[in-house]
Amino acid sequence: MTILPIARTGLVVAVLLGLAACGQGPTNAQPPEVAQSGVIQVRTGSPAFKVNGEVVPQPLVDAYAKRRGFDLNDPGQAQQIKKEVGNLVAMAQEARKRRLDQTAEAELERLNVLSGQLLASAVESVPVTDEQMRAKYDEQVAAAGTLEYKLDHILYRNEEAAKAAIAELDGGKTFDAVMTEAQTDTDAAQAQTLDFLQPNVLPPALAEAVKALESGGRAAAPVQTDFGFHVFRVAETRPFSPPDFDTVRDGIRQQIQQERRAEFLKSIEEAIRIE
Repeated sequence: MTILPIARTGLVVAVLLGLAACGQGPTNAQPPEVAQSGVIQVRTGSPAFKVNGEVVPQPLVDAYAKRRGFDLNDPGQAQQIKKEVGNLVAMAQEARKRRLDQTAEAELERLNVLSGQLLASAVESVPVTDEQMRAKYDEQVAAAGTLEYKLDHILYRNEEAAKAAIAELDGGKTFDAVMTEAQTDTDAAQAQTLDFLQPNVLPPALAEAVKALESGGRAAAPVQTDFGFHVFRVAETRPFSPPDFDTVRDGIRQQIQQERRAEFLKSIEEAIRIE
């Protein structure tokens, strides 16, 4: 999940609630310093300034500066931050007067921001180590193998059509002819040549079937995956050399983060009780 960017002219309430999620809840060791009953929900931190009588806590200002990339130690930037946060709070106050904070749209924005903050806190804040990236790289290199495959490939929607295509091939019809006919066949979801690729980008069952064939070989039977029924021929193979680790390390880091997010979301989903 990504955190949806929110423009300055967007729903102000959602922005404030998203920034408020960066703060910490009150504890016995850190009693609340700011008691709020206005639009701002941050409960801790020393007061920074007031907007129409409402206290703006320093953590909210800090979070805004961090998000915008401002330096609070710079007097000019600090003044700009004060102005922008002041405008933000004033707009939120006006929105609350008009009860816009009670709309379903505002609530959806709030929930979206909170879910994004949860992911950032639980997953994205955990660094990906070099050891983890190297292990993922080695795993992918092993899965890719030493060859790339160019495939003449037909994906059928049902097994009957795929078996009929295999029967035509067994009867002597050329693969080119079968693939050409499949391009206008409503039972075929795809009929084209797939340029050189590594087996690890294919569905596992199809990858295993591809690796079992040499150049010029074709599947003796349809291969079923979640996408349908595959009939294919290995048109050509060529040696494959993986890119250097340093070349792909950023992509590997992003992949690991994506996998972490998926695992975390799955854990949340499995614990949901919907009645």
